[in-house]
This record gives sequence, structure tokens and C-alpha cells, in this order.
Amino acid sequence: MSTVRSLVFVGRVEEPVGTAGAAPSEASLLYEMDALAPGTVLPLERKRSPWSAGRATERVIVGCHPARADVFLKGEGIRAEHVRVYFPRQADGAADLLVIESNTTTVGGQPVEPRDWTSLEGGEEIDLGPWRFLYQADTLDSAGAPNTEPCETP
Repeated sequence: MSTVRSLVFVGRVEEPVGTAGAAPSEASLLYEMDALAPGTVLPLERKRSPWSAGRATERVIVGCHPARADVFLKGEGIRAEHVRVYFPRQADGAADLLVIESNTTTVGGQPVEPRDWTSLEGGEEIDLGPWRFLYQADTLDSAGAPNTEPCETP
């Protein structure tokens, strides 16, 4: 079994981090330069950032830096390296979110400070500036299908 990790775009946050009382904007968010629609799934896969393939942990950068962001977002409030997501490459397990700049990110409605590690199990709402995402971690069986077997209780 393996775990596929992704961010699902939910939409704009009503009162984004660091903008209390500001007028809402109608700006859009772009992913790889295409407009995002709510429900769009963004795979957490390393595409651009330098990282040793021999490491047991994968790192994915989410941000707007065209040469470094693996999940390349362009829009209001998105920083060059907004967050980094670390997770085990060959095993299931929680991911760790690392925020790079202050006043830019919340997880489950709680602000996350730079250099604070936040564990992600799946199902967490993550606000990146004025944009909300849902973190997903789906376990796949050996055939690549989602594991839907019921859990048995002893």
C-alpha cells in the first residue's frame, strides 16, 4: 500500500490570515498558470525544487517561485516558498507542514508560525493567505485503487 497526498482547492477564505477588516478581492488563484476551480486536486509531488532522491523523506514546496515551487500557485497572498510539506517516501504516515513566513497560514483555523512543525493526517483545512485547501492523504492498495476495506474492531 502507498499514500497519495494532495491539496484540494476549496476557494477563497472570507477573512484571510492577516487581513482582518479588509475589503474582499475578486482576484483568482492560478495553478501552473491555469485558473483554479473549487474541487481541483493538486498532487503533492516534487517537480522543481532540488532535493536528494536518496532521502527517505520527500519535500514538496508550495508557493509562487517559478523555479522552486513544486505546487506553483500564483495569486494574492501567495509567497515564493509559502509552505513546505515533508512526508515519508516509501511508507504511510503523517506529513509535516512547515510554514516559511509569519501571518500567512492557518491549519484548522489556528495560525501557524514560521518554523513550527504541524502534523497532517488528512482532512485538515489549510489556509494559504486568502485561499483555502483541504489536505488529503489517500491510502492505495497494491493495484493503485483507494483502500476502502472497513476497519475491524477487536
